[in-house]
Amino acid sequence: MTRAQVWDGVAAMILRQPRPIVDQQVDSALARMTKKTVRHWQKEDEFCLTFEEQQRLIFRLAEIEVADEMFNAELRQALSEQAAQMEIQITDSLALLVPRVRIVIDHFLLTRGEAFAQAVVAGNVRRLDLSDIRDHLVSEVAANGDAGAGAKIVDLISNTIEWLLNSGKEATQTYLRRFSDSYTLFAFLRETPDVQVTVAKMFSHGDVWLDTSLVLPIMAETLLDDNEERRFTNLLRAASDAGIELHITPGVLEEVERHLNLCITCLNTGAGAWHGRVPFLLSAYAASGRALGHFRSWLENFAGEARPKDDIADYLREEFRLTVKSLEEDMNRANMAFRSAVQEVWHAAHERRRRPDFSEIVTVRFSVESEGRKRKGVSRFQGL
Repeated sequence: MTRAQVWDGVAAMILRQPRPIVDQQVDSALARMTKKTVRHWQKEDEFCLTFEEQQRLIFRLAEIEVADEMFNAELRQALSEQAAQMEIQITDSLALLVPRVRIVIDHFLLTRGEAFAQAVVAGNVRRLDLSDIRDHLVSEVAANGDAGAGAKIVDLISNTIEWLLNSGKEATQTYLRRFSDSYTLFAFLRETPDVQVTVAKMFSHGDVWLDTSLVLPIMAETLLDDNEERRFTNLLRAASDAGIELHITPGVLEEVERHLNLCITCLNTGAGAWHGRVPFLLSAYAASGRALGHFRSWLENFAGEARPKDDIADYLREEFRLTVKSLEEDMNRANMAFRSAVQEVWHAAHERRRRPDFSEIVTVRFSVESEGRKRKGVSRFQGL
């Protein structure tokens, strides 16, 4: 495509923005993408995707198509179950109802994205709810001439959508989040030409607690060469530069320190006698091509032998302005129903993420400590 064709294509999607601003932003984006995901022929001023990017997009499109089919299947099942509960016969009209429900969901996600984008740009963010779904359904049913069955159809579709949005399976939730994110981004583009500046303003204040699953990768990224991209490191530094306060809990600090010990234990045991997964940092070090004999000295960048947890805390504070701060007081202020819900999510996450032997040890330890502290009026959620 020529540069002019790219300009026209983007401008057609965001008609509210002045054309000179759109063209300027497109040029800036093309400059960032050149040599990464697009190739630029300067003489003709034409652009095309790299072969790798074409293959990636083909794979993603196939992935989305499979997700779309799975969502339609779950939507048909949800409609059938809701109809059975409401004693409505929809066997013959099920194939017609599915696309209609999809239209309502798309409209809801788009309008919510627009409302959110407008609220952010105006600096007046408030909680968004599902209250306008029924109003849209009434208008949609009337437009399709379903006055006779209107009330039943409205109730059936609204109940089905509410169930999908709140109680759907993981695949459906992932699919809906993907569409919601897309519509929200699209709405931002229609409200402001520079989405990055607006989003940066939105997240320019606040406190964020990080999990071990983000702390370990930033430590591993110190193994990368200077010309390699440090994604996690750049993310944290950008957040810190934007004014976000970054923290870890004492429980996460303890988990990081124990991970270092586990790496040493694995190294001393040897690959043949070690059972289970190789610890992340040791695996990353080996993948970098460095000699394993120098692994211990590399770990000394983060912690010594005398006071390892203090060393790790100092390293994270100096390199990433990341401080150790407990969430215990916040958890004590939370009601018991919320705390129980968080604990349930925590258990489910560990059951999915951890190998069976480790998951059981961690989960049981958490449960014992949590129950013991509840009797004293304290709940320990360190390491979330």
